[in-house]
Amino acid sequence: MSTQLVGDLYLIPLDHARKLCRDNSPTTSSPKDRVGVTPDDFYTFGGFCSWRPGQLEMEMGTERDEWVALSVDGRSILEQLRRLRDAEGLPTQPPLQEEPPTASHCMDAGTKMWGNFLNLVGRTESIATRRLPVGQLEFYDQMLHVWAEENLMIVDPFRSLSESATDASEEKRNGNVRDAETLKDGSNRNDTVEPGTLVRATLTVPNDTLLFDQEFVKSLVLVLEETPEATVGLLLNHPLGASVELLEGKSPLPLRYGGAVDFNEWKEGGMYEEDESDDAISTGNDQVDSDMYEGFMEYQNEPPPEFDFGGIDGSDEDDDDDDYSPFIWLHRSASLGSRGPSNGGGSPLGKSGVYQIRDSDVVEALQTGLLNQEDVMVFSGVCIWEKSPDLGNNGGGLREQIETLRTFEAVPTGLDERQMIGSAVWNILGRQHVLTKDSLDDNIHASMDAWSATRGTDFGSILRRKDVTVPPTAAISSIRSSSSMKREILSDAALRGWLGVNLLGDPLETLVSVPKI
Repeated sequence: MSTQLVGDLYLIPLDHARKLCRDNSPTTSSPKDRVGVTPDDFYTFGGFCSWRPGQLEMEMGTERDEWVALSVDGRSILEQLRRLRDAEGLPTQPPLQEEPPTASHCMDAGTKMWGNFLNLVGRTESIATRRLPVGQLEFYDQMLHVWAEENLMIVDPFRSLSESATDASEEKRNGNVRDAETLKDGSNRNDTVEPGTLVRATLTVPNDTLLFDQEFVKSLVLVLEETPEATVGLLLNHPLGASVELLEGKSPLPLRYGGAVDFNEWKEGGMYEEDESDDAISTGNDQVDSDMYEGFMEYQNEPPPEFDFGGIDGSDEDDDDDDYSPFIWLHRSASLGSRGPSNGGGSPLGKSGVYQIRDSDVVEALQTGLLNQEDVMVFSGVCIWEKSPDLGNNGGGLREQIETLRTFEAVPTGLDERQMIGSAVWNILGRQHVLTKDSLDDNIHASMDAWSATRGTDFGSILRRKDVTVPPTAAISSIRSSSSMKREILSDAALRGWLGVNLLGDPLETLVSVPKI
């Protein structure tokens, strides 16, 4: 019926625990004289932790040093669990109290339990965390509390209208939401999601984004395609640790991370095919649960790869397959774009002033002088927001993110101003370089400057500036509350961490820290 773990500590299925309580109820209510089994004798856990073979050993090794092995008896563990329950103020039996403890309260109680276990083996918190800088430890603590808000408490998903209105007013005061502008044709730019729409992440970062999609913090997305099946867009802000060599004597062009979905898989419709094993992800020949903790990615300290395109010597090895390209190419030359797609000018993305073009046409335009390399961007991958009638309140897609989840907002400008924003954003992102340890900070600053540029109102003055540098968000929103400033600092740090782990491939050396506010 039960499995011994250590000492007096056993693992038992929930149904068996219920049966024990039902068949062996106490003969007296006095704790001293009680004989039998009650719910107080059990602790129920939701879920468990898993590691791949060798993963835990790697995390405990001298290079990582992320875990401390403790030798404790089952009674000590049970005692700490009792203390945890008492500290949280959780009821042992129904009915639940009217006002349950907050997630922060539960998290603090759990952290105290962690400290108590360290004390049992003669270690202090400072010794256990000595490898971490103070600011990085503070980052982990704050992220842990965000995780607790999402996972430790049950909240009502249907917030009152007054709460939503209060939140919206706060975002508007922070400059995060602007009134929709009505264009000359009567359309509302805030309601438009179409090819060429420029979308920015909201200043207030939801917990889901902070925990699982940090790459979208202060991001800009350019919509490529809007169909009944999905919204397809490019994440503009993040160069990869790779480059594309286009012209001899010119610096290679940074290859940018456009999203997690392969470009050709999107074009061929493969991402719409139903996966027979929705609960699993493939890793070689293994199938693992998609909720399993992935840990840090394996990384290699190698020079950034370069891709050579289109035969600088005049040759072209890909004549037989002109439609194939692993990358997505954009340019902003109006004169080249006026030639149309059939004459190598590319296809316009709405009225954004940006064109999508084939790689062979890019190379030819560059070599003939019709296009400057500064007017070209190249991306690997796309972002996909799928649609379905049963997805959310708006059927999914990017509109769901804008109107319901409020993780993004369409940049609300007129037609002429919209092209100006595209130019300003392009110029700022042009300051970015191939991602390395040395370029990481400068790339992040340029990324945030580009995002900040879309939040201003005088875009003409931005274009006229030679350096097109936008003041930091802190300077723009100096009157914001300390809690929103703290949240913004945490979100910025989370973005830096994501870049270090996923694009730079250097999780152990990328310092991610936040100060205490």
